[in-house]
Amino acid sequence: MTVIKYRNGRLFLSYIFLLFIVSCKKEGPAGAKGEDGNANVRSGTITLTNTDWKWNSTWAFTTNTGTSTLYTTRYADINTPLISQSIADKGSVQLFFKPYSSQDAWAPLPFIYLDITRSYYFNIVFEYSVGRIRVHYYWTPNAVASPPGGLSTYVLPDYTFKYVITEAK
Repeated sequence: MTVIKYRNGRLFLSYIFLLFIVSCKKEGPAGAKGEDGNANVRSGTITLTNTDWKWNSTWAFTTNTGTSTLYTTRYADINTPLISQSIADKGSVQLFFKPYSSQDAWAPLPFIYLDITRSYYFNIVFEYSVGRIRVHYYWTPNAVASPPGGLSTYVLPDYTFKYVITEAK
């Protein structure tokens, strides 16, 4: 019994040694030069304060042919020359924000959060076009409850936003 274990152990070590010898080869010739990757990803950050948010824009969603749901929003424009016509047509824009000012974590938009009273949702969404990102802030009801009134004068906290703009070929 001991002899078998000893032989199996020697056999195992022999296989390991052989594996190392076979797998160690000199580096081969360099391969063909590949196409450059897309390094055209740019980003920026901005902090929006209450005075940056304007009143009376609309966030609309077509829910059926000829039917749309519209929400009146507070909005802020982030002007950036990084969004060209090419980006608007073929690229992409992502937007993130810090939902809590003392944290370093970023949350992606759209952001929907149920109020502590559970009667309405906070919503932050965005849209973009050449030279601009428009951020919308609005409330939506939870089931049959109604959101509070006064969005036009509601004091919004400072939020830091990060945009990431990616060019496509």
